[in-house]
Amino acid sequence: MKEHIFDLLKEQDKLNTIINPTWKDDRTSEDFKRAIIVESGELLDHTAFKWWKKQEVDIPQSKIEIIDLWFFFFSLLILNINHVPSMTLSGAGRYENKLEFFVSMFSKFSGFRRDMEWDTQLVQERTISFVCEASQGRVNLLSCMYELLELTTVAGITFDELYKLYMGKLVLNIFRQEHGYSDGTYVKFWKDGLEDNQVLEKIMSETTDVNSIKQLLLVEYNARMD
Repeated sequence: MKEHIFDLLKEQDKLNTIINPTWKDDRTSEDFKRAIIVESGELLDHTAFKWWKKQEVDIPQSKIEIIDLWFFFFSLLILNINHVPSMTLSGAGRYENKLEFFVSMFSKFSGFRRDMEWDTQLVQERTISFVCEASQGRVNLLSCMYELLELTTVAGITFDELYKLYMGKLVLNIFRQEHGYSDGTYVKFWKDGLEDNQVLEKIMSETTDVNSIKQLLLVEYNARMD
């Protein structure tokens, strides 16, 4: 598990650098806190939380939103253990040592050893708990990690699924950047009115190979104009 966690952290740093080569200098903790709050709202929307409106729970899209929360949490983590001593992990030491410490805590306290099915009420409750923890003025990174791990677990996501979904969404996020996401020319809704996240969901039901996902995304993106 530890090797895969390091992979995800490195890939997140690479993605952020693609978006902005100087992101560690330009972005702030508040940026990622806001992103977490907004993404949490999108997650709750997929869980059909509106009791005053007819809705259906969309589990696959909810899981992708949870992956987005990991993207922003990992970004917050990398930024803070790299720059802000007052918000770092409790252990002192170099950047690499703090990453090692985080990965060890992730492995030690991960709830992925529990076999759980999706639980809508618990997902909603844990989403709120995570947002409350992540939006604190002084972020406790380990507490955030615990809350996000609990949220991921009650959503029925195994570590293997987390890793595969993360890598798949990473491919989509890079694809977005390569096709004009930053300058506003990217088209998010594709053929038959499907959002790109829904297209990714469909593709990943057939393959989790990173190269295949990228190729199929390009095929589907081009097909939107047919």
